[in-house]
Amino acid sequence: MGAFDVISEGTLVKDALEPALETGLTLNSATSSSTTLGANTDLLRPQECRVKVATGTVTGTNPTFTLAIEASNDSTFSTGVVVVGRISLSGSAASQSNVVRWADISTQKRYVRANLTLGGTSPVYTGTTIRVREECHQRHDGDSA
Repeated sequence: MGAFDVISEGTLVKDALEPALETGLTLNSATSSSTTLGANTDLLRPQECRVKVATGTVTGTNPTFTLAIEASNDSTFSTGVVVVGRISLSGSAASQSNVVRWADISTQKRYVRANLTLGGTSPVYTGTTIRVREECHQRHDGDSA
């Protein structure tokens, strides 16, 4: 395999800085029950990772967004699925526009994926991107200390 090969089970974390679980997705009340998003990502080994969620415009009444980061040793997630992290957004739509949230996770499993639950009345999250990358303690993303 070359340095940037993609395997059939998902994207390797080492192959790109931030492989996308989803990019530019519009999430709405049709996805309000628990929904698996995007392809799984192959971590190759137990490790610490960082998951980033970025949303665009948010509408609806009291919209809520709960993302569970699930991990498993098999790419089909048929056995041994555990939740290794969560990212939640809630509140008025105006306070949730153009939001970026991070979750640092540590897992002994090989694969991760995103599972989303939306709540509120007519929630819509446009331009939602979910990415995962290896944690790098020397990198600065412009976040304030």
